[in-house]
This record gives sequence, structure tokens and C-alpha cells, in this order.
Amino acid sequence: MPTATQMDEFQYLMQPEIAGLLCNEYSFSGWHGYKCIGAAGIVSQGGGRGEAWLLLGDEAKPHMLEITKQALGVLGNNHFRRVEMTVKEDNKVGHRIAKMLKFKAEATLEAWHPDGSNVVLYKRIKR
Repeated sequence: MPTATQMDEFQYLMQPEIAGLLCNEYSFSGWHGYKCIGAAGIVSQGGGRGEAWLLLGDEAKPHMLEITKQALGVLGNNHFRRVEMTVKEDNKVGHRIAKMLKFKAEATLEAWHPDGSNVVLYKRIKR
């Protein structure tokens, strides 16, 4: 299960019409024994643009170095010119992870999240 701060995103992403889009060549899951502790990936938005997503459970904390390495590998080996991700404005851990993954904050999107909260739009551009 995702952390409490990501429960809204988890419920949204698990909708049948959305969940199928997440499974592609740029998605991966992290396991500790028989338990899935996280999943991440990139969904194409067309025109060389992708949207990154990441769901982590509390059990992922001790494995963040390995998770970060795997995510950086996926982010570095794809055809997207621009990859974006959003993080809820009050999600401190999410902002740290975005920066660890070499994303740069671009803008605050007011009332963007389905619950009405603000998110920060991050970008990663291939030069």
C-alpha cells in the first residue's frame, strides 16, 4: 500500500481506464521478498513528452538508494525529450524525491489536484 500522503494518487491511478496506461516499457516495480514496496514509470503524453509517476509504500524507505538508481536508469534511457511530474505542494518527501531524480521545479499549479490542492510541476529535459 502507498504511504498515507499518496493514497489519493493511488486511488486515482487504480481506476481501470488509468491503470492500463501505467504498464509499459518504462514502468517498473520494486519488491522486497514477496511484497511490492513501490512502482514507478513514465506515461507518454505525445510529442516527445512523458509524465513520470511514483508510488511508494512505507516499507520502501530502507531501499531508497536502489529505487533511486533504478528510476534514474529509466529516466535516462527513454525517447522522451521532456519528462514531467507533479508533487502535491505539502508533500515534503515527494519534493525531495523529485530533486533526487534530477527534476527541476517549473511552476505551482493552483487547485490542480482532484482534491483541490496545489501541486508543483517538475520537469526533466534531455539536452
